[in-house]
Amino acid sequence: MKASKTAPISATPDTIAAEIVEDLQAALAQFAEIASDLKR
Repeated sequence: MKASKTAPISATPDTIAAEIVEDLQAALAQFAEIASDLKR
């Protein structure tokens, strides 16, 4: 979705919040996969 790690200066707070939520969801999915692998 985004090309860089930083939001453009003109980004609205709701856009920034949505990107943070997206990043956190992706991180949680990765962590869940690692935790699942550790159980094996």
